[in-house]
Parts: sequence; C-alpha cells; structure tokens
Amino acid sequence: MIFIDGSNLFWASRARGIPIDYPKLRQFLIGSRSLIRAYYYGAIKVPPNPRQLGFYDKLRFEGFEVVTKPLVKRVSWATLLTTGTRVQVEKEEEKGVDVALVTDMLSMGYKNAYDVAIMVGADADYENAIREIKQIPKRVEIAAFSDTDKSNTPPRYTSTVRREMRMIADLFIPLQDHINQFKRT
Repeated sequence: MIFIDGSNLFWASRARGIPIDYPKLRQFLIGSRSLIRAYYYGAIKVPPNPRQLGFYDKLRFEGFEVVTKPLVKRVSWATLLTTGTRVQVEKEEEKGVDVALVTDMLSMGYKNAYDVAIMVGADADYENAIREIKQIPKRVEIAAFSDTDKSNTPPRYTSTVRREMRMIADLFIPLQDHINQFKRT
C-alpha cells in the first residue's frame, strides 16, 4: 500500500518546480509488485476551492483513495515592530491529516492488509508510527525529496528528510534521483 502525505509532497515538489504525475509516481513506487491500494491524504479549504476539488476528483478517477480533512482557521495577535500596533492574524492550518495517515497505516498493518507500506513524505512526526509498524512486522519504505541546494544562500529549499527517518526505513527512495519516472510532461 502507498500512503502519500499530500502536503509534504506538494510543497517539496513545488519548491523544486516539479509537477507530479501521480499515476506515474504510483507505478514507479510499486514497480513489478502488486498494489493493494494507494492513499492520498490532504487538507481542504472550507468552503472548498473548486480547483482543489477537481484535483481530488481527478486522483479518485485515477484510482487513488483520497482522504481529506478540513483546514482549520487559527486566529492570533501580533505586534508590528515598526509601529507597535497590534494586529489580528488569521492563518489556515492543516489538522488531522498526519493522524489519519498514521491511523490507516497502523490499522491496516495490524489487519494484515499489506506486506509493504510505502510512505511518500518523511515528516519526522511519523517516526514512532514507522517503528511500531516495523514491529508488527511489516516493511516500511519511505520516498521523499531529500536534496538541498547548498550553493544558494539561503538554500533554495531544504531537505524534507531527517537522518533518523532515512535510517528507520527498510528502503529510502530519494525522489530527486528519479524525477523523470514521474514528472508530469
């Protein structure tokens, strides 16, 4: 089974200017193996953005199981340094997406629904769940962009993978090394 952290993949690919062809990515990740199911986890605006709904519908049409959670609006206050004026700041945050992904990986692992979990995205918050899944025992592969362009100051983008995540994976797949396999043309 494939479990895609949509936000992680979206921002990492966008920072690199790489449009993703999701069916090609799915095929690249499974290779000659049999796929049980591919899941895509993402957030959705309230009210929904028609373009975002279209993207999720397209993924469903292409055979992905799409799991969405509503973006949550957070309100906080900030003081402007230049004037000392307090201003209200509204920000939409993704909540519950990581938990949904981990819950599905764990529950399906314990139900023996898969032999190999392929996680796309390597948020450090997943580390404990991956260790638990490996104790079932199930194989866990992690696919993520892990390159950093250090020639720029500051770097053009940063690595999305902590060292620990690379080490706990049974197989780490550096997506930047395989862009031609899944880049949308």
